[in-house]
Formats: sequence, C-alpha cells, structure tokens
Amino acid sequence: MLLPTKSHSHSRSLRTLPLWAGLALAVLLAACRRAAPGQAEISGSFDHLQQAQLYVYGEGADFQRFDTINVVQGDFHYTTPLSEPTVLTLMFPNFSETMFVAEPGVALTYEADAKHLLQAEVSGSEANDSLTAFRLRHATEPLAAQRKSAEAYIRRRPADMASVALFQKYFVRVETLQAKPTTALLALLCKALPRHNGLAALRQRLAPQLRTATGAKAPALLTKGGLPAAYVFTLGTQYESTQLLQEIRRQAEARGGVRVEEIKADDRDFDSLRNTYGLRYVPGCLLIDAKGRIAARDLPYEGIAAAVRKL
Repeated sequence: MLLPTKSHSHSRSLRTLPLWAGLALAVLLAACRRAAPGQAEISGSFDHLQQAQLYVYGEGADFQRFDTINVVQGDFHYTTPLSEPTVLTLMFPNFSETMFVAEPGVALTYEADAKHLLQAEVSGSEANDSLTAFRLRHATEPLAAQRKSAEAYIRRRPADMASVALFQKYFVRVETLQAKPTTALLALLCKALPRHNGLAALRQRLAPQLRTATGAKAPALLTKGGLPAAYVFTLGTQYESTQLLQEIRRQAEARGGVRVEEIKADDRDFDSLRNTYGLRYVPGCLLIDAKGRIAARDLPYEGIAAAVRKL
C-alpha cells in the first residue's frame, strides 16, 4: 500500500554543503556508480512515499521472474545477477510501471514523486538517460502518438538498449499485436544487436504470435472446419472466459454462418497453444474471415460485435 508522508528528496542534499565539499562529494558518488561485476543495481528514493512493496519483472535471457522490492523510509535498493543488458520493469501497487535497462556492473539511480510516477527519472547509463528523456517528453501524448515516436526512435538508434525497451513497451506488451511494424522493427533490432541473447529469445517467443497476427494467412489447421470461424480460448469456469465465449456465440448467431469453436486451455499444454495459435493470454479469441485470413484477435469485449459482423 502507498502511504503518504512528508516530502523528502536525497537529490537536493548537496545544496546545503559548501561548494568545495559538494563538488568533492559529487566526484566521489560518480566514482562509486559501478556495481560489482556481473551484478546490476538500482537504488531509488521517493517523495511522498514512506513504505511500499514494489515488484520488478523482466523477460531477459537470464531474468524471467518476478522479484519483490521493499521501500523503507522512502528508499529502496535492488541487486540482481545479469550477464547482459536487460529490460526490467518496476511495477507499483496501483499497476503503474517504469521500464529501465539493467546492466551488469552498472548501478542506477531512480527518483520519483509518488504522486507523479510518470515523471520518474532513472539515471546512471546512456540508455536510461534516453528512456527517461523519451518518457518525460511524450508522457502527455495520446498512445498512438507515443507509438509513432517510439518507432521513429527505434529506426534511428536500433543498437541502443533504449530502443529494445521502447519496442517491448509499445509493440510487444500491447493488447493487439501489429504484425507488420512489429516484424520490421524486431528484424532491425536483431540485426543491430546480433549477440543479444534476450533479444534472440524474444524473437523466438514472438514468432508464432506474428504468424497468427491480424492480417496474416491462417494456418491450414484452423480453416479445415469451414469459414468464417471464431476460435475462443477459455480457462475452466473463469468468469471472463465464460463472458467472452457467450458474447462471441451471440454475435456469431446474429450474423449467421460463423463457426465458433471453444479451445479449453485447461486441457492443453500452453506451449502447444502458443506455437499453434499464437496464444498470448486466456481468455482470448481469433477470428478468421471467409478468405482464410486472420481478421482480428484478442479483442477487447466491446470490439467483438463489430469484428464478427465484418467476417
């Protein structure tokens, strides 16, 4: 839980020192910004936050987990072993997130006001300075404008780890995957960073999703029963699964001529579902038009009626 408290900021403490002492301390702090070899560090401080439990997660070659970070008296410190630069994400109790690039041997600094988390600053490396600048510059723009700016940045600087972070935020961690720009940008990143293991693993994970993204030709397995068709991926008695299945069946019946097939994730291996159908999460759906093309997938509930009518 986020607990309001009196404002404090460690970053302003140098102002109370004599000039010579402040300069000496600044040089000393700069010299200490290296983490131990093979270790990535981030230290943070908050205004208007006394204590909280944060989470850090990532999908790197050697970091695929959730860790817990405790904020105590407005501060936190986190260290993890890493073999290569890796995009990690801080997640707050209100589900606000800040992405940063953790690097072996580099110690980063995080500063934020808990009332304005979108204005958080992560410093300590060129990639994180660039990410912070991008976030602050585009924070108030519509999502479509942010995505366009992110694509332009990635095309200009594909070898920059900030580009990998922007790619994940705006093209991977999205509700609906856009096959054409995502495929093009991923190829550009992999060409610029050919030895990055995490990026290679991401490319492998995205391959079945991109093969079954909107606009792609549906695999033959999905067209044998007749077209147009709607596949619905469900999980047991999960409320959201039941609602999605009922809505798609209702809309398919209203349109007429649409085959609806339920695929229960309980009965199948998730890796098999991901590789065959490009499944990203449950519940989900995949709509195939009369020409055998994937017309839409993983739609928000309110978008189902219009998508089914167009099949």
